[in-house]
Amino acid sequence: MTLAKGDVVRVQNAYSKEYRGQVQVNFGFRTVVAKEAADALPEYKPGTGAPYMGKPTPVRVVDLREGASNVQVTARILSVERREVEVDGTPKAVFSGVLADETGKTQFSAWKDFGLADGEVIRIDGAYVKTWRGIPQISFDERATITRLKPDLLPPLDVLSASPRMWIEDLAERGGAADVTVRGILIDLREGSGLVYRCPECRRVLRKGVCRLHGEVKGEPDLRVKAVLDDGSGALTAVFDRELTEALLDKTLDACIEAARNAMSTDVVRDELADVLVAQPIEVRGDVTSDDYGLMMIVASAKMLKVDVQTEAREMLEGLEGSA
Repeated sequence: MTLAKGDVVRVQNAYSKEYRGQVQVNFGFRTVVAKEAADALPEYKPGTGAPYMGKPTPVRVVDLREGASNVQVTARILSVERREVEVDGTPKAVFSGVLADETGKTQFSAWKDFGLADGEVIRIDGAYVKTWRGIPQISFDERATITRLKPDLLPPLDVLSASPRMWIEDLAERGGAADVTVRGILIDLREGSGLVYRCPECRRVLRKGVCRLHGEVKGEPDLRVKAVLDDGSGALTAVFDRELTEALLDKTLDACIEAARNAMSTDVVRDELADVLVAQPIEVRGDVTSDDYGLMMIVASAKMLKVDVQTEAREMLEGLEGSA
């Protein structure tokens, strides 16, 4: 039997189960599927799902997980903006932004105009969770209800706008996070760190003067760092752009180009970066994404740390004793 999007079917001997708070229907070898007349059910219109059944599940921002539905989130709106998107060829307004509670931040998309405003504290009943490159994000539409709450129910906007410090182990379990701070040791530089040349068309890094999309091109110089950051609970790849790399190296792109020309090799820049960064403690802030290769942070800001080893060890022991 060939099925197409929009077909009406009758399913017998299926079974259901719950996964991350969402009901799923599963077919087995005894399941029977038969086509029904097209008018047996009303026409399906995207974005107009049936109301959720049951009481929404309260969830903190830090506990949001992909696939969860009918969740309740209480948070402060940090920012919101209206934009136009196209859904099935039809223009539609979506209101997107960032919200936060005491545990963290997340991006959101509202597929209905709820009149959301920066700074207000709201309770969302009937949201669902999707991910973008591993980062959980919440969405809600006309099935959701929005309740305005007292402004002092959560910390003020400037406090919630700060970047929470997280362990890499927790980021890996969650699958990523928006605007977090991680402290750790840079233990290695990955291939492609230092002085690189990019394709002027797609900005991909060239390999021996060749872009994998546009072939042999005249590359444009750039600086970057791809480093392995370890905080004791796990590791991620931290990517630093030109501006951050210049600040860490205390050397401009032009100075790096001159050094490479004198040495007749770009390795001299990478070696200097390794001398400055490897085995050094650092604090980085940015969005953490995940894929088949692991966690990656696109670093927005960074600073080298001067660590008091005895204080750090004492705080770590206190944390371990507190969790025992």
